[in-house]
Amino acid sequence: MAGIANKSVRSVESTRYRIGKKLDLPEGESVTTYLRRFLK
Repeated sequence: MAGIANKSVRSVESTRYRIGKKLDLPEGESVTTYLRRFLK
């Protein structure tokens, strides 16, 4: 993902963390898993 977006790995991790925080995800649940529930 970082290579495709031309960003650092740390930047992508920080973005994922902030999105998870805004969505009030439980600790350990990934944003990907959360979003897949809505796409089924």
